[in-house]
Amino acid sequence: MRTRTTLLIISILTFGILACNKDDDNPTGNGGTTPSSASIQNTLLSLVEKETHTINAQFPTTIRTESYAEYTFSQNAFIDQNGNTVTGNVDIRITELFDNSSLFFAGQQTVSDDQFLITGGQFNIEAFQNGQALSPSPSYNLNARIPTDNPDNNMDLFIGEEGDDGLVNWLPATGSDDLGVWEANLDSANCSAVCGSIELEAGDIVTLSYNAGPEDAGLHGGWYEGPNDFGQMSFGDQTTYEIETEVGGSMYLCITDGDWDGWEGASLTITINGVSSTITISSDDCDPVPFSWIYQLNTTHLGWVNCDYFSGGNADSQVIAHASGEFDCGNTVVYSIFVDDEVLGVMSCGGDDTQFTSYQMPSGTNVVVAALSLQDDVYYSSFIEVTVSGDVEVDLDFAPTTLSDFENYINGL
Repeated sequence: MRTRTTLLIISILTFGILACNKDDDNPTGNGGTTPSSASIQNTLLSLVEKETHTINAQFPTTIRTESYAEYTFSQNAFIDQNGNTVTGNVDIRITELFDNSSLFFAGQQTVSDDQFLITGGQFNIEAFQNGQALSPSPSYNLNARIPTDNPDNNMDLFIGEEGDDGLVNWLPATGSDDLGVWEANLDSANCSAVCGSIELEAGDIVTLSYNAGPEDAGLHGGWYEGPNDFGQMSFGDQTTYEIETEVGGSMYLCITDGDWDGWEGASLTITINGVSSTITISSDDCDPVPFSWIYQLNTTHLGWVNCDYFSGGNADSQVIAHASGEFDCGNTVVYSIFVDDEVLGVMSCGGDDTQFTSYQMPSGTNVVVAALSLQDDVYYSSFIEVTVSGDVEVDLDFAPTTLSDFENYINGL
């Protein structure tokens, strides 16, 4: 898996933030009581790709994933199990569930206290040092940018609480957490600058050392600004600048490229009181992005985070699906997927070992009942589309499939 860290914010965004309001028309409903907890779910979970990146916890750092999502962590963001601020390298593990198939394979759903949510993407972030799980520090802050081609200004921020059954219940974020919709600029010329900030104490000695790589250093420069420090840097004249701070606080840094063509292997080494961290600036960071919009969010939560809003409507209908023969709760998972929205819910096992029941949903909703079963290393699937009006009962009809075909069908919804 590719690992890359960059200095705070890569400038691929135009700053045109739009309002993002929560829908207050919340449906009610409840599903079955015992979710299917079979070996197939563990098998499917192993197919969900996770990325691991290593960062230096003493510096604010941005991670960009294979999906083009970006996650910016504040400085000194983590504490260990004894409550001590963590320094040095930290492993960040990121799970992204941005489409229906990844939600299905991960065994997750878009539900808040039995009420369906329309999702714009969910992710989970875990932090480790030497294999030990870390917690967020009091100063922890995450700025995340989730790509989308279908922005919805109704989106709001939800925080996930994982239950004993492994399912996540999504609760509306509170406090200072927020979310907005940003337009992405597809032109890589906006990668002419890379900027970020570091927190310093009075008397800290900071050294900035720049390596332009194979590029012309005479076209590269920058500037820094602190509480009472300001300076310009011209890397054609010198490549190392040393600053001694008189007053503590944030120092803002910008590295600029005069011919606007990005960077090839350039790097900036920041040394604070003898502790160094090197950030590589690659031309890959300046590639035109293959999406038009971004959900930008800020949160102080470490763990499951989701961009959602309540689906609305009067939830008065359920789907009850019946399997037969060797297809049962021990080897089969069943989901209800809204055809017209990004909504996915686990159908729980109840009554007997071959009956699966959905959460309640609004009458008139077009739903696909999607089931997947694993029998002697062979996958079987069943897809039934229904329009609910009151409770609807369907019989699952399984046929052999491949995970690739199943994934393509689910994402096609």
